[in-house]
Amino acid sequence: MLSPEDFSDLQSAFGRLPADTFVRRCEVVTRVHAEDSRAWFLLGAAYHRLGRIEDALRTFEITLEINPDHIQALNAKAGMLMALGRSAESRTLLEATCVRFPKEPSTLANLGYFFEQEPGGSDQALACYDRALEADPSNRAALTNRGYLLTLMGRPLDAVINNRVFAARFPQDAIAHFNLAESLLASMRPQEALAACDSAIAIDRRFIKAHLTRALSLSELGMLEDAARVFEHVRSVDPGAIARAAGIFEKNRTMAPPPVDPEDIYLNRGFVHLNACDWSRRDSFLRDFEARLRETMAAGKPIVDYSFAYSMLATDLEPDLHRQVVENLAQQFGTRAKELRRSPYIFGRRGHGRIRVGYVSPDYREHLNARLTLPIYRLQDRNRFEVFCYSLHEDDSSEIRKQVSSAADRFVEVSALSSAEVADVIHADGIDILVDLAGITRFSRPDIFAFQAAPLQVSYLGYPGTLGADYIQYRITDRVATPPAQRHYWAEKLVFLKHTFYIYDNAEPLIPVPVSRMEYGLPDDGAVFCGFHSFYKIDPAIFTTWMRVLKRVPGSVLWLMGTDAMALDNLRRECAAHGIDPSRMIFAPVESRERYRARFKLADLYLDTRTFTAMTTACDALWAGLPMITCPGDSFPSRVGASLLAAAGLNDCILPTLTAYEEEAVRLAADKSALQALRNCVAEDRLAKPLFDSKQRVRDIEHAFECMWDRHLRRMPPEDFDVQS
Repeated sequence: MLSPEDFSDLQSAFGRLPADTFVRRCEVVTRVHAEDSRAWFLLGAAYHRLGRIEDALRTFEITLEINPDHIQALNAKAGMLMALGRSAESRTLLEATCVRFPKEPSTLANLGYFFEQEPGGSDQALACYDRALEADPSNRAALTNRGYLLTLMGRPLDAVINNRVFAARFPQDAIAHFNLAESLLASMRPQEALAACDSAIAIDRRFIKAHLTRALSLSELGMLEDAARVFEHVRSVDPGAIARAAGIFEKNRTMAPPPVDPEDIYLNRGFVHLNACDWSRRDSFLRDFEARLRETMAAGKPIVDYSFAYSMLATDLEPDLHRQVVENLAQQFGTRAKELRRSPYIFGRRGHGRIRVGYVSPDYREHLNARLTLPIYRLQDRNRFEVFCYSLHEDDSSEIRKQVSSAADRFVEVSALSSAEVADVIHADGIDILVDLAGITRFSRPDIFAFQAAPLQVSYLGYPGTLGADYIQYRITDRVATPPAQRHYWAEKLVFLKHTFYIYDNAEPLIPVPVSRMEYGLPDDGAVFCGFHSFYKIDPAIFTTWMRVLKRVPGSVLWLMGTDAMALDNLRRECAAHGIDPSRMIFAPVESRERYRARFKLADLYLDTRTFTAMTTACDALWAGLPMITCPGDSFPSRVGASLLAAAGLNDCILPTLTAYEEEAVRLAADKSALQALRNCVAEDRLAKPLFDSKQRVRDIEHAFECMWDRHLRRMPPEDFDVQS
């Protein structure tokens, strides 16, 4: 056994000597002192430093043969097993060690890290980190991993709290301040993130990740020249760092990921703030956004971030700006398609009598658009049409995907193919009319349509605006959603369905799930105003109107839906700023579809948004018997709610101004008999109303396709037309 002095000398040599030199020395020591578990452990650690994982594992096992209670060796052995891909053995060892040493923080932290790597293991990992910190509030591994995990779990505010403790306990640890900076940036607090980066860099000026996060913070604050200088410094020190950071901002595969550019980050993150209901800089940001985009387009430059096309639909920016943006993107898609395939497709004589319609979507999965469009595939007349579905998203094994797949004549998974290859598949299938059900949304591939793989191409349902492309001939809409005054916002020729362009599946049963107001924290007697909107649809004007309604209706509550901690925090702060107790704003959790649909009956009135109205959720509310009021604006996404209400026979619920909207909400809350009469109107004879007549909606779409195809066969150019039922 080594003497205390000799072991201390060996320990110091571990950190002082090169790993290979130390291994040679330690091998000699273990031959002489074969019974000393401490020496064997140091040898195992040295093997690990050299990457000799098998040797390290063997040496840690020898350590444990000598001293079965050697905590460091138990943890190290588990780590080596994990590194060798023997994860089941690693987990078994860690769990057994936790049973033997239930308050050992290092083992709990290691088990937490193990669970982090497992699908769905986040909650178990967090519980392990919490137990580790109960045992040792200053356990560095648990503090480090817990903060990172909370950010990944969508709990950045909790991550900030964790990382503030981390930085306070380890004030000279650069990683602690860097982790705090990352969580602050994720919490949309770039000014504080900048200060935390500066603290990290003051400790370690070569900490390149801290410099990069500093550049991101400066970009988000609009300090673009300062950000550019920091990015340039990062490039000079580590040329690959910025490319690795490009993954911070999720991009669609339609176009190559853009360079990490300060302006791009500033504009992108500006919408992240708006989507979480942070309106502190809303007006100035939108003015800046418009000015920068117009300057970019005036200079003939491409718009790099295509997500702007969708994000700006939820603002009061002019629709003509939106058309210019999507035209810029469509031109890029078209240019790229020509580069990839210089000669266009040739459409020969058709070898089939029925019209072949191909539907392209990334939403053939657990997604509302799959449920919306299912009646089309199921009910389309097979004597006149063949139905092809092209999926841009891998199989999620959901029931709705199976239903769509079964309903189509041919269901084709093309998510692994390039856009050019998808176009080849579509052309080879002899598709006559190709329908884009997604436009420019998450996982969509609008550049597929730039190849013009079918004679006629149509935009429908999934994207609430023009696609600005000369290779998209038609858009299916209706005259409430698209009145004459909005015609110039559209590049496509418009096909007007008689009632509404929307479709809803009346075959999906409304399961009578037992729900009560008490379980959701709703008042027994007070009016419940419901608004299950995505947070990005809520803007200051409609929120102010809702607050005025709450002030005028004593005991009432606003029932929203969502779990985004930052959005909830921002909305509660806005609520208090309007002089309303934030407890009068209640948030429903994300639940099963059955409970989600059943709980509409607990509310009294659905309050629509203004700039970007409720769509599928509005249909769900009306189908469940809950009346809605809306106030249409001047853009397509602001008028869909009106289209739905008109098709449901509820024209009186379409109000001309927000003042009238407010008055109607207050009136109905005060007049229970009027509200009940309206509920009866919504519930009575639903299937006879155009909105819920799924079969007739499909017939209308079929008529639209036949008219388009007839014009094409007669060599007539695409034109606007109305579909007569």
